[in-house]
Amino acid sequence: MAGKRVWLAAAALSAMALAAGGWHLSRATPAQIERLRMAGEDSAPRLRWHAWSGDAQAQRALAQVLWRKQREDALYWAQRAAAQGDVEAAWMLGRTHFDGSARADHRADYAKARAWLTQAAQGGHAGAMHLLALMDKNGYGGAVNLPRSAQWLAQAVKLGHADAMFLLGNAYHDGQGVARDEQQALRLYQAAAEKEQAQAAQMLAQAHAEGRLGLRQDAREAALMMREVEHILSHHGP
Repeated sequence: MAGKRVWLAAAALSAMALAAGGWHLSRATPAQIERLRMAGEDSAPRLRWHAWSGDAQAQRALAQVLWRKQREDALYWAQRAAAQGDVEAAWMLGRTHFDGSARADHRADYAKARAWLTQAAQGGHAGAMHLLALMDKNGYGGAVNLPRSAQWLAQAVKLGHADAMFLLGNAYHDGQGVARDEQQALRLYQAAAEKEQAQAAQMLAQAHAEGRLGLRQDAREAALMMREVEHILSHHGP
């Protein structure tokens, strides 16, 4: 209750400040909310105004702006946005509960992470699908479930997620959660490499060097792929 009174008081102060400055409550466009988010902490009073009006995008933007210095307040607004179906807010909550940054003691809460990530994934968020796949593959918060991991990866691949392409390629290469299929693995590695996924490009370089994945041994192609790996890392980092 004390926390809620603090938020209500903050909202009232924001409303008074905005009214004094000549601002009136009106529905902001998505572009306007995004500009306020990009403006950072200075935009928090205006974002808070729109957030209290029930604008889910403003609630999520306010959560993002407050995240570094007002974590509890940020989580409150992210939850309000996610409750309205905001996919990015659900993704924000899922990944922060996964990595522990949502808690003062920095402990991961895999149950909450899975719940929010599932909501985001059901809303079409490829990153959430990818992270759910990692949770199932490694048994974070439950038993290892390789078939379900592969299913999440396959959904993310359909949305063009490069890291999911690489991991699903590994699943087909090793027969983890799916039937072993080197040709399917090769296609996924190639698709990921085209999106500048460095690990996939390195896998292709090794396959050319050693004559694996149905490719003939070709030192020239292996060298070309290694140069591609270097190019990717120089632009995107490891």
